[in-house]
This record gives sequence, C-alpha cells and structure tokens, in this order.
Amino acid sequence: MASGGAPPPSGDRAQTVAASRQARWNSQEYGDETKLREVSAKHARISARAGQRAARYNTHVDKLRHQAATLREKALDIRAPIPKLRADIDSLRLQVKTATSGDPKTSHGTDVTKLQYRARKLEQKVADREARASRMEARAAAKSQKAAELRVKADKFTETQRAAGAEATSYQQRADQLQLTRQGTSGDAPRLP
Repeated sequence: MASGGAPPPSGDRAQTVAASRQARWNSQEYGDETKLREVSAKHARISARAGQRAARYNTHVDKLRHQAATLREKALDIRAPIPKLRADIDSLRLQVKTATSGDPKTSHGTDVTKLQYRARKLEQKVADREARASRMEARAAAKSQKAAELRVKADKFTETQRAAGAEATSYQQRADQLQLTRQGTSGDAPRLP
C-alpha cells in the first residue's frame, strides 16, 4: 500500500469516488471563479489608474488654458496704449513739420531736435510694446498647443478607464454567475440576491 493506509471498503468506494468528483468539480469552479475575480480586480485597478491619470491631465489642461488666457489678456493690456502713443507721434511730427516749414507765423522758436527725439522715443515705446505683446501671444499659443496635446492624452486615458471598467464589470458578473451556479448545485451556501 503506497498510500500508507488500508484500502477503503468496496461499498464505500463508489461514494468516495462520487464525493471526490464533486469536490474536484466544486474546486475547479471555485478556481475559475477566483481567477475571474482576479482578472476583474486587475481591470478595476487599470481603470482606476487610468482615471487618476486622466484627471491629472485634465487639471493640467485647465491650468494651461488659464495661463494662455491670462497671457492673451496681458498682451491686450500692453497693446492698449499704442493708439494713443501713435496719435502723440503724429502730433509731434506735425509740430516738426510746421516748425520746419519756414513760415515765420507758425514757427514759435521750438527746438526741432527735441521734438524729433520725443517722436523717436515714442516710436521705440510702440515697437517695444508690440514686441512684448507678440512674445506673450506666442507663449499663449504654445500653451494652447500643449493643452490640446494633453487633452488628447486625457481622452485616451478616459477611454482606457471606460474600457477597463467595462471589462472589470463583465468579469465580475461572470464570477457572480459562476458562484450562483456553484452554490445552487451544491446547496451548501445561501444564494446571493
């Protein structure tokens, strides 16, 4: 006797085989159910992780959009005084023109060099403001572009979250059905609602 025990009586042998088969069947179903629940949990983790990443990306997208809008507003504020500066430049040029026209009635003895210098300074201010505003708009455009790229990634993770969540639910339902079937055949446990 390799098993180390006495052989079972021949009458009990049929019962033992049947019980062994039932135990094996139940354990196989239990193994399948456990495996289904493990796969369901894996998909649930993937879904949760994808949801977290999508939320992180969406937050970053919102920040970038806000920064881009702020930069555009600043560019508008920088460009706001430019029309007045141009009007002042035109006024100074008109004064220079009247001073250099040679008409003794309009010439009041003003120094044309000072007027030209003031006009040049105002032109430089206009150019500086235009350059600053352009740089800010370029930065705003870059942030908007980055936000669009991140939005695509966030949408990808949201889709992954939905798909993995659906898979997790599917595996969970299959495991529940298998458990109900197993409990219904063995009759040893109460049924789930």
